[in-house]
Amino acid sequence: MEKTLESWLELIFGKGGTVFLDKEMQVVMLAAAVGMAGVYIVSPIAADVTLVFEMPLVRAGELITAYTAPSIILVPLMGMLSDRIGRRRVIVFGFIVFGVAGGTIGFVNEFSTVLILRVIQGMGFAALMPVSVAMIGDYYADIQEATAQGVRIVGMQSVALVAPLVASGLLIASWRAPFVLYFVAIFAALWTWRILPPDIEVMQELRSGYISKLYKSLVRLDIAAVSVSFVIRFMMSFAFFAYVSLLVLEKFQYGAFEAGVIVTSYGVLTLIGAAQSGRLMARFDPLVLLGISLLATGVGLAMIGASSSFIVLMLALVIFSAGASVSAPIQKSLMVQFSPPELRGGTISAAMAAQSFGQAAGPFLMGFLLYRGTVSITFVRIGLVLGGIGLILAVIIRFARSRRTSLFI
Repeated sequence: MEKTLESWLELIFGKGGTVFLDKEMQVVMLAAAVGMAGVYIVSPIAADVTLVFEMPLVRAGELITAYTAPSIILVPLMGMLSDRIGRRRVIVFGFIVFGVAGGTIGFVNEFSTVLILRVIQGMGFAALMPVSVAMIGDYYADIQEATAQGVRIVGMQSVALVAPLVASGLLIASWRAPFVLYFVAIFAALWTWRILPPDIEVMQELRSGYISKLYKSLVRLDIAAVSVSFVIRFMMSFAFFAYVSLLVLEKFQYGAFEAGVIVTSYGVLTLIGAAQSGRLMARFDPLVLLGISLLATGVGLAMIGASSSFIVLMLALVIFSAGASVSAPIQKSLMVQFSPPELRGGTISAAMAAQSFGQAAGPFLMGFLLYRGTVSITFVRIGLVLGGIGLILAVIIRFARSRRTSLFI
């Protein structure tokens, strides 16, 4: 029976697919899933929650930005902290803060208080995401590492199968009900504490010259360009998450349920694409895949904005989701491969900080541009410009790898 299960995992994920069975990998998937629940539960209901507090609809994106903004500063700190006190402690801390702050939102009465609690919840998010990536680097290498990155994305997107529709359904009862779901993260903390082995009590001090070495690594053109590509992809993805509910309201006069269907469909499509990442990277040049997938993400986002019907929108969503699902594990795998082993924690944390900047910047840029155009036109503009930049970055990375170029001479 076990052999049959392993065969199925190899069939689904490709070579190395059995990492799915490792308990450490299951914790990684859970942490990624919970972190993204902070987006998937709110995304389809953002416009409705904003209206409850009688706020302008352009402020809907603040519910996403408030959640992701703390990660810009905290992700590097959490990554280094996990090196100092251990992965288990930081992940459990992240689960608890995420669950308590997120669930408490359902009991407040001011929009400003909602945003404050989203910021606190984002602190938990900042702890969960970099540590889950670092754990993959701790346990896996080569094809297993590439496959594990895809499996992590599968865990991250699995929550999208149910969370948006459940949140949309609970909204019928009360705007407060979806936020109470976040209390589940507290039980995830208890399970993680039980599953992961105890942290090593005595951590190694940072070696002399570590900061200098890390700086030299981060300004290498290949690593810097990959980090910027994180910004580009997440600006596109989180612009979509923050304003998809407003898009369907403006274009088709649809509500939270239809927005929930779209976000859930995105999750299903990216889950399927991410599951193939190990197989794709084994057959094709990862840098070619990265350029094509980032361009596809941008083109798909533009097509979503330009769609003339709900069916056309869903077809555009396929392109958008395919690009996002393929580029995500490639980016993380490239950072692991490019980083010197002794600096890997620092470089990955820097990339995750860049990712967090993109998560916060995407909704902010959308909100800013909405004062100068419709949500449809803004989707088109952001998609075409950022998708093109993503393709250029892939070319730069290929050039840098051949020349081993630094940003500064």
